[in-house]
Amino acid sequence: MTRILVTGGAGFIGSHLVEYLLKQGHEVISLDNYFTGTKENLRPLMALSNLELIRHDVVNPIMLEIDQVYHLACPASPVHYQYNPVKTIKTNVMGTLNMLGLAKRVKARILLASTSEIYGDPQVHPQREDYWGNVNCLGPRSCYDEGKRVAETLMMDYHRQNGVDIRIARIFNTYGPRMAINDGRVVSNFCVQALTGQDITIYGEGSQTRSFCFVTDLVEGLVRLMNREAQGPVNLGNPEEYTILELAQGRPWDEILGLSYRLNGRIHHNADRPYVEDLDALPFVTDVYHRDLRIENYKIPYLRYPYLSIYTGRGCPHHCVYCLWPQTFTGRRYRVRSVANVVTEVRRALELFPQTAEIFFDDDTFTAYPERAQEMARALAPLKCTWSATGRVNTSYETLKAMKEGGLRLLVVGFESGDPQVLKNIKKGTTPELGLRFMRWCKELGITVHGTFMVGLPGESLASIEASIRFACKLDPDTIQVSLASPYPGTEFYDFCREQGYMADQTLVHGATGYQQCVVDYPGLASEDIFKAVSRFYRRFYFRPQALARITWSMIKDPVERRRFLQTGQEFLTFLFRRRQGKEEARSLGSNCP
Repeated sequence: MTRILVTGGAGFIGSHLVEYLLKQGHEVISLDNYFTGTKENLRPLMALSNLELIRHDVVNPIMLEIDQVYHLACPASPVHYQYNPVKTIKTNVMGTLNMLGLAKRVKARILLASTSEIYGDPQVHPQREDYWGNVNCLGPRSCYDEGKRVAETLMMDYHRQNGVDIRIARIFNTYGPRMAINDGRVVSNFCVQALTGQDITIYGEGSQTRSFCFVTDLVEGLVRLMNREAQGPVNLGNPEEYTILELAQGRPWDEILGLSYRLNGRIHHNADRPYVEDLDALPFVTDVYHRDLRIENYKIPYLRYPYLSIYTGRGCPHHCVYCLWPQTFTGRRYRVRSVANVVTEVRRALELFPQTAEIFFDDDTFTAYPERAQEMARALAPLKCTWSATGRVNTSYETLKAMKEGGLRLLVVGFESGDPQVLKNIKKGTTPELGLRFMRWCKELGITVHGTFMVGLPGESLASIEASIRFACKLDPDTIQVSLASPYPGTEFYDFCREQGYMADQTLVHGATGYQQCVVDYPGLASEDIFKAVSRFYRRFYFRPQALARITWSMIKDPVERRRFLQTGQEFLTFLFRRRQGKEEARSLGSNCP
């Protein structure tokens, strides 16, 4: 169980963060002086044994033993931070110093909740993290803006000088339950004016833009940032911007594309805004990598170390029922960057990161447009770089051959199941026979394959799981990944499980361990059996003489592979043990519940 401190834990965002962390099974300390926060925000949680409330002002030091710090303490709305501007500066500067000192002493990771206000009155829209802003250090809002800028500076200097493990989040406009009615920001102002029958106030022509992010989405972003290796700063908010006029004019909220809102106790999500079509207009991610990341901190067992990941397109034209991103985010249409644009970024990446051993194109399905994949390979060939990508088993021999000749080393391929009916149920659009043909071609061409499989898909049974294990062994890809089929909200798989009554639980990930949990129960196949099948799948595949011999030979002939296999082998065995241990602990906790 992780012990987490949340400063400003009784505030609007802080209380939602505390609630989220408690549900994940963590021990949480909420520290707040209750200037803008209120205990009422936490009252429904006070009976929980893993929550501790401390009334304290962060401008004064405090001694605690914790693993993580979410530093949110500071008034965030103009009406509050301008009430006592000197105290606002002290909170930002001295409060951050005290929290950094605490994190340094106990070797805790600390996340600073900074703000989009550090960009000042921006002349660039939208703002990227590498934009330095257009600031005024003398204005009435400067106590907050400049205070946060100094706080970010302190975070970076403590990291550089003392090795403190830091994260910086720049929070954009956030709204939702528990907002203060008098916080003076646009959403609360509009709500108050509408509820009291007043005219909606628009400043100027209303052409100024804002991005409105629902608070639970923001909290998830904060937690993800805390538990990733990216230090930041990272902008957190809704990527879509709206004009204030669009929000306030006579049009109903249900007509504003991309807006989410609560009505009569229910959350409504409007139709999405149109997708970005000109992907070449987007900035290169490699420049952000160069600014913020040390690529040596990141490893994926099947990729060469160190690697660099790039997207050449968004979306996927296929209709797999379980796949999360195309159904909830990127769409079921493959929108792509031009080949010239991708090659330019790869060339830039090799200049910025000459130590890169491999480029990984992490599109949902890189081979979805075969002609483009072949053209990309021909354009990459002169760069003489090693690259890997995602693919499908229906990729043609001509495409595979062209990619191999262009520098391809490895393909990540979703075989998913060895049962033909299960493949039909999930609308995979492939067959086991296509998988076998694909593997035969890859072995002939010398293409390494990382095969992915899932257990617990619609129509699964003990027999189909056994068929998948046998199928994987017959395919004999170089490495495999076995996952529990997770019915994520927004997917056809989720709707199917809800409609059929197969959802045994809503918690997809174990809060204490971070491992997947099986949440589906099928007639004749319990969730416990599906969960155990993952470890059995791995053992049956990797403990075969053929697989062991291949790994041993690779370790003998290549020192780099030897080190990699020794490390990943240890991590693999640790994963199997901790996964089983986490399941047993969860079962024990469940049996002790009243």
